[in-house]
Amino acid sequence: METTMNNLHDTPADEARLESGTSHPEHRSGRPGDDVVRWSEFRLALWMGGIALAAILGSQGFLYSAIMGLQGDMHAQFTDMHIQFGELRERVHEVSERVARIETRLDVD
Repeated sequence: METTMNNLHDTPADEARLESGTSHPEHRSGRPGDDVVRWSEFRLALWMGGIALAAILGSQGFLYSAIMGLQGDMHAQFTDMHIQFGELRERVHEVSERVARIETRLDVD
């Protein structure tokens, strides 16, 4: 971490000199004290992770609101369906009473 903090204010020329490998051949071989990633790469990874997390959470919120909307619509449709079934039962009952009256009149005549 110290090497990362110390290299925060390096100029691009310093970085190019360090990356060239001609001045420090052991730098290319990967010394044990070298950082795996540069600070700018780490910050970029943090930003990308944050943006990805925000996108995932935003999409989850969108899906939740869509599902809740569908649930409300489905509840309204079931309520309408129960009302229509009740009306249908009343009509079937009325028709069955009329058929019963017709049958009794036919038997009497």
